Amino acid sequence: MAIQYSKIPSHWSYFLALEDDLLRMSRWIEFSQENEKTYSIELARLLMTAAAEVDILAKAICSIICPKDKASSINEYQAILCEAAPIIVQTGPPSMRR
Repeated sequence: MAIQYSKIPSHWSYFLALEDDLLRMSRWIEFSQENEKTYSIELARLLMTAAAEVDILAKAICSIICPKDKASSINEYQAILCEAAPIIVQTGPPSMRR
């Protein structure tokens, strides 16, 4: 019996690490409406890290969808992604819906 190896995309491993951090955080801060104003440097780090990862993935996806366009900001990513996948606008937050 041999061990099966497969390449796992690095962004997926990073997502799992962020998810683990969030689950550990929930041991100290219950995610509830009463705690929405809770602040900690760890929550800030987690939010900034997740946002940076979204930026990286959005840029990578945009380069696949539209290789000639050199999108370099979240607004440019949004335009490309929303045109390529209109469901993003349909199911996104009310501020994005057209």
